Amino acid sequence: MNLTLDQVVREFLIESFGANQVDNRYARFYQIGVSGMREIHSDVGWKKSYSKLTLRDNSTASLPSDFIDYYRIGICYGNQILALSENKNPCPISFSTDDCGQIKSRTLDGTFDSIDYTSQWDSYSKNGQFVGREFGVRGGEPMYGTFQINEDEGYIYVESQIINRDSLILEYRSLLSKDESGNIMVHPYETEALKAWLYWKSIERLRSHSGQEKQMAAITYTKEKKKARKRRNAMTLQEIVSANRRGYGAAPGI
Repeated sequence: MNLTLDQVVREFLIESFGANQVDNRYARFYQIGVSGMREIHSDVGWKKSYSKLTLRDNSTASLPSDFIDYYRIGICYGNQILALSENKNPCPISFSTDDCGQIKSRTLDGTFDSIDYTSQWDSYSKNGQFVGREFGVRGGEPMYGTFQINEDEGYIYVESQIINRDSLILEYRSLLSKDESGNIMVHPYETEALKAWLYWKSIERLRSHSGQEKQMAAITYTKEKKKARKRRNAMTLQEIVSANRRGYGAAPGI
């Protein structure tokens, strides 16, 4: 069961300074703990979050406030996500906003010539019937649509012919893990790493502690962080067996 950052900070203060010092030192160490959770998550493992996005009329949707990076963006179909492909070569797009700051329309920077596909289609048809010579999408090309993210302005732009406006799913890395009440959550594997961070950062700028003591505190934090990473990424016995059997295949009977 996960602990809250408040619980871990209070545990550390009681262990280090005693119960009578908790109230006097709490605010400083809680802020150090917030920065510690950001640092630990960047190395040990990001919080994976999901968000259901609703597209506006101009095919844009706002990114969550705690968005860091995406894992997948796609369409919810049955019990799986059909992933969209990121547009690596986007056309320059700008959006104008209304008086309330909401994106209201799409404009393209530049002019484009129209393309006539009639002559090309005629070469593939005879008497109104398709006669081949045209093949499907090449391997690696987007199948369900494309997207592009504008992190500076906080929106995602989607191009897809099959997507519904309320079926876009964003699987992303979030800044901090929080419960429904807004409390920052700490995984049990990360508890000792966070306590080591609290001690290290609390003495880092104090002249009353020697350089050797500060160096040892930094080394302790690094060790605890590596230990937490190994625990989070450890494979179960079933996963090892499945990975070992993945290359096996049934041989045909003779």
